[in-house]
Amino acid sequence: MKAKVSKLINNKLVVDYFSDRPNRLFMRIPKNREDWSVRVRAVVGNRWHPNLKLWSIPYCKDTVRHFHNIFKGVVFYNFTISASIPDHYNPKRRKRSKKIEILPKHEEERIRLVEQLHIQRYSHSTIKSYKAYFKAFLLYYNEIDPKEISEKQILKYIFYIVTEKKVAKGTQGQIINAIKFYYEQVLNQERKTYYLKRPKKSKKLPNILSEEEVTRLINSTKNIKHKCILMLLYSGGLRIGEVVNLMIKDIRSDQSCIFIRDAKGNKDRYTLLSPKLLNYLREYFRLHRPSYWLFEGQYGGQYSTRSINHIFTAAKIKSNINLLATPHSLRHSFATHLVHRGINLRYIQELLGHASSKTTEIYTHIAKTDLQKLQSPLENLNI
Repeated sequence: MKAKVSKLINNKLVVDYFSDRPNRLFMRIPKNREDWSVRVRAVVGNRWHPNLKLWSIPYCKDTVRHFHNIFKGVVFYNFTISASIPDHYNPKRRKRSKKIEILPKHEEERIRLVEQLHIQRYSHSTIKSYKAYFKAFLLYYNEIDPKEISEKQILKYIFYIVTEKKVAKGTQGQIINAIKFYYEQVLNQERKTYYLKRPKKSKKLPNILSEEEVTRLINSTKNIKHKCILMLLYSGGLRIGEVVNLMIKDIRSDQSCIFIRDAKGNKDRYTLLSPKLLNYLREYFRLHRPSYWLFEGQYGGQYSTRSINHIFTAAKIKSNINLLATPHSLRHSFATHLVHRGINLRYIQELLGHASSKTTEIYTHIAKTDLQKLQSPLENLNI
C-alpha cells in the first residue's frame, strides 16, 4: 500500500482512499494539530498505523457521517465517496496471538506480590498495574529465577522498556515501583543492595478550562445523569474514580458537603456540595432511583470510569472546547478557579485531598499566568 497522503489543502484535513485497502480511509495528522488526532480517536473503529504514520477510519456511511460532524466542514477528499459503501462498520475479529505464560514458579512469586499489596492495603488500580508490570518483567527473564535477577539485569530491562517499548515517564516510574516493591517488600532486601532511580518528572502545567468552557461543557448534555456526573467532577474537584465510588449516603445535604471515602492514599475527606448541584441530583434521583451507588450502570451495579470518559468525550466534542482536556481537567479547573477567587490555598489543599501543599501550589502558578490580564511590552512602543 502506498503511504503517501496529500498535505493540507486550504487548511483542510486531506483524506485518501487506497484500492488495496478498500474498507479504510487514511489521513495524516500534522504535528501541530494534535486536536485533530483527538477527534479521529472519537470515531468508532479508528486505527493508528505506526509504520505508515497514518490514521485510518472505517469506510462506511455511519463512520463518514460521524466524521463529518466531528470535523465540521474541514475535510477534503481526494476521491468521490461511493454511494454503495456499507451502512455500518462490522469489525473483523483479529486472530489473537498465543499468549506466553510465565512459569509456575514465577506465578507463585507474582501471587506473593499481590498478597503483600493487599496486606498493605494498596488500591485496586495500583494492584492491577503492579501485577501486570511485574508479569511483563518476569516474562522478560522467563528462564531465570526472580530471586536471582541482578540489579544489572533489572537496569537492562528498564533500558529495554524505555528504548524499545517507549513507555511514558509515568509508566516507567510505575514499573520501577512494582519491581522495587517485590524486592524490598516481598523479599525484604535492603534498599542499599537494590536501588533504581526514577525518571525525572516533567514539570507540566495541568490542562485548565475557563469558566465559560466549563459552562458550555455541562450545558452540552441534556441527559440528567451525565450532567450530574460532569457537575460533580467540577463542583467538588473530584477524581473520576471518586465519582464512581460515591454512595447515596455520601451526599450529605444536611451538612452541605460530599464525603469522599478511601480516596487516593487511602484517605477520607469532605468537599463542597453546591446547592445548584444538589437540585440536579434530587431530580436525577427522582428519575433513576439508584439503590446503593449514587451512579449505577444500565443493569445495576457500580458505574464505570470508562462510561464517564465516554460522556466527557462526547460533551467535549459537542461543546467545541479544548479537545486535549480530560475529565481530570475539571478537577484542575475547580482548584484554579478557587485560586482566582482568592480562596486560601490551605482550604483548597483540604478539598483536593493533597498530602503536601507543594502539590496544590501549582495552581497558584497557573493563576499568576492569566495571560488575558497581561499586556505585551510592545504596547508601550510608539510605533
